[in-house]
Amino acid sequence: MAFIIFLIVFTVAISLGAVDIPFLTVWKIAANNISGSEIFHPQWSRGMGVIVWKIRFPRAILSFLTGGTLALVGVLMQAVTKNPLSDPYILGISSGASTGAVLCMFFGLGGLSVGGGAFIGAFLATIMVIGLTKGDYSSSRLVLTGIAVSALFSSITSIMIYLVKDESKVRNAVFWMAGSLGGAQWGLLLLPAAVLLLGGGAGILLHKELDTLLLGEEEARVLGIDTTRLKLLLIGVSSILTGTIVAITGTIGFVGMIIPHISRRLTGSGHRQLIPLVVLIGGTFMAGADTLARIVFTPEELPIGILTSALGGPFFLWIIRRGYAFGGQRA
Repeated sequence: MAFIIFLIVFTVAISLGAVDIPFLTVWKIAANNISGSEIFHPQWSRGMGVIVWKIRFPRAILSFLTGGTLALVGVLMQAVTKNPLSDPYILGISSGASTGAVLCMFFGLGGLSVGGGAFIGAFLATIMVIGLTKGDYSSSRLVLTGIAVSALFSSITSIMIYLVKDESKVRNAVFWMAGSLGGAQWGLLLLPAAVLLLGGGAGILLHKELDTLLLGEEEARVLGIDTTRLKLLLIGVSSILTGTIVAITGTIGFVGMIIPHISRRLTGSGHRQLIPLVVLIGGTFMAGADTLARIVFTPEELPIGILTSALGGPFFLWIIRRGYAFGGQRA
């Protein structure tokens, strides 16, 4: 059912826009381009073919990879902290990645790529949050620490934007920080697809360890799991995933919090089933959200990060109000 919904949303995402294109035409164009031959005789203009295959298909795929990756990071971080509020945005991971990326974007840093800067920033922010909580992952301490770390990195980013006088760089950085999938190209999809595949594969391979972490750290140690090494591994994987996505799309918040909760309602907390489902639902959610961001204020485009924050803020408050139970703790 989730896969069928994904196909529908994916098709709608490609069909709708400034120029609406029939659903059947979308897949005829795709079939011709994938096969490299005219399986279907073109009954559409060349411009329509370019819009579908060169612009909307890469964007829809990038939206799926973005949503799936951020949702996966949310699952991994919630397993590490046993806290339902853990999310790359709330914990400051996205802000750290954004600071590292903007730093490289503005100042170069010896040729370090934007992606490399985003990874370093994400990893540093994660280590800071885990270190400052000192193993106390109660909701209040974790969220307050994450907010503080996020504010720190956001202030550093704001200072850099203030100091740089190149208006074009500043304008690009500000729009990029609000989140955007507008730069999607076929050549950009390989890296996020690879890290999502590797990250999801690692999560599935470690599903027993992740399930055991939810029981508590002491129980996991008794069962022979090196929890320190496992947590560092999961933090590293989460940093790579977040850094890669932030380097391409900018800061997009709350996806890693919303989607795991929805997925657990459908399949439970077992990570072997949860991880594939959370990637699928996260990708579907992001494809739908990006479609709304493109068409609500046509011809202007609403930054996707603004839309996900508008959806995620009330959801965050709902979790706090309900006191959502997770891993023996309550939010």
